[in-house]
Parts: sequence; C-alpha cells; structure tokens
Amino acid sequence: MVARLAVAGLSVLCEKPCGITAREARMASGIATKENVLLQVAYWRRFVPALKRLKDRIAQGEFGDLYLVSCYQWDETPPAASFRATGGGAFIDMGVHEFDQLRWLTGQEISSPRIATAATAFAERIEADPDAAQALCDLSGGASGLVSLGRRFPIGDACWAQVFGTKGFEDCRFFWPPESEEVFLTALRLQAESFAEAVCGRPSEGATAADAIAALTAAEQASASMMKGRT
Repeated sequence: MVARLAVAGLSVLCEKPCGITAREARMASGIATKENVLLQVAYWRRFVPALKRLKDRIAQGEFGDLYLVSCYQWDETPPAASFRATGGGAFIDMGVHEFDQLRWLTGQEISSPRIATAATAFAERIEADPDAAQALCDLSGGASGLVSLGRRFPIGDACWAQVFGTKGFEDCRFFWPPESEEVFLTALRLQAESFAEAVCGRPSEGATAADAIAALTAAEQASASMMKGRT
C-alpha cells in the first residue's frame, strides 16, 4: 500500500508499525524517499497532551538525570488466537508503541533487552505471545527503560508511563479507564491534523519511517531474546 501510494505521488500516513519486520519498514522508507513523498507512521501517543508535557519536562531537566523510564500497555482482553499466532507476537504487536514512546520521551536509543514472561494456568499457550512480558533495556544516555505488556487487565485497556530521576518522579496515567476512548480519539484527530499540515510543508510532529524502523528493531531484539530464553 505504501508503494502504490508513493508511486502515485501521494503522502502517506501509515498505521503502525509500518510492517511486521524492520526490513519491511526499511523498504517502505526507501520507496517514500525514492518517490520524494512524506511517510509518517501513526504512533498516536506523540499527540497525547499529557505525554507531550512529560516529554517537555524531561527535556527541561525537571527530573534531573534519569534512572528509569517505564512504559506500560495492558489490554483488558487478548485478541483472537488467530491474530496472536500471526501478528508477530506481543513485542511486535503491542511493544512497538512502548519502544517508540521510550525513544521519543527520553531522546535516547534502546539496546540489550532482557526479557521476563509470566505464565498462568489461565493463559493461552502461544509461543511468541505470552499473556504478560517485560523488557528491561539499556538507554544510550545511561538510563534504563522498561517496557511492560499485558494481555489481560481487569480494569480495562490502559497505558501509562513512569519517570524516575535524581530530582523527581512522575506517574503519568495518560490512557486510563473510563476516559481512554476520548484520549485515543483526540490523539487521532490531532495526528491527522498534524499530518495534513506536514503535507502542506510545515514541520512534521509525527513519527518518521526512521522512528518506525528503530521501534521495530527494538521489538525484534526483544522477541529474539524472549525466544532464546526459552530454548
């Protein structure tokens, strides 16, 4: 779809993660570059006002030096087993949001994910998609990053972030029941408006193809580390 639109000379707002693999995201990026069109990837968290304020506070040094930034995504119920078996697994399907959010909030790059997974008698036995998975990562500026994913959360779909620094702490529940849907729809509207402005030549606030490649690369590393730990 990206190729067809780019060849037609149309700018593209592509749903995340812009491919199931980093290789596919690189191919999309190369096509957009060749055809000289804008390719923005729909990481809508970048348009949530509470997260934008948190990013600004980090950049302004309100938290001092960062120790740990944690990003959580816990869904009320898992998707169908057929999707879980073909969607790339938890870190590709869900975790790319958190990996992108970590990079965007901190301005740091991600490496060396160490994985822990949880299994219960209730959980579905899907090899690449455990009901709960945690990735503890190194960040290039010296901090640590945590990506926490869960397929079953009794209170409803929820996402939140925590920042631990030498000068402060923040628990940002930016996507929390019962207001989750309103937050989501508002962010989608702001994202669409920003994309339209970028198409008209204004600076883009959205995620680039390079951001999508970085998020997928981190997700692939986490997935590989998880599978390696099971062999």
